[in-house]
Amino acid sequence: MISQYDVTVIVPIYNSESTLFSTLESLEKQKYPIYRVFLVDNNSTDKSSSIMEHYKSVSKNNVVLISHDCDHGLSYSYNECIKLATTELVVTLHSDIVICDNDGLEKLIEPFIKEKDLVATYPLIEFPSEVWDKYGFWQKCLFSRLLNNLHPGRNGMFNCFRRSALLDIGLFDEKTFRTAGEDGDLYQRLQI
Repeated sequence: MISQYDVTVIVPIYNSESTLFSTLESLEKQKYPIYRVFLVDNNSTDKSSSIMEHYKSVSKNNVVLISHDCDHGLSYSYNECIKLATTELVVTLHSDIVICDNDGLEKLIEPFIKEKDLVATYPLIEFPSEVWDKYGFWQKCLFSRLLNNLHPGRNGMFNCFRRSALLDIGLFDEKTFRTAGEDGDLYQRLQI
């Protein structure tokens, strides 16, 4: 196991009770040590905050809970936690993503050990037919090109960034990209 870098994981949350437990459970199973986990509740009206509090009480990780009185969106939540982080690497994780392998985080961080100038990593994502089969017509049309193929996960859902590179480019653009498009804009400004 590599362990050269401490890592902070940031999970923005808004009404995620149906997926949050599975997401946090997959995070808990990671073999790579996590320095800190920020869980940011953007004024959820479901049971997300209870799930967050329970996770903090049972987690092996150092969990910090942040609660907002309104929904600031993904970009704001990411920026807030990136500024609070003290680690060189930060991982963005959407509250509806399950990390399938116990070494998923390790695989995301390992390239930073090999390349000192690296600023971001992302997983390859598989889109299996059993998921696609459950979609409606228009969703099938939209996602058919991804069916049974591996494609780059440069979508902010489970990505790792060198914190200093994010600070250098001014972080996520929270004014223009509140909850969508922030990932593409960020990768464009990182020139990846």
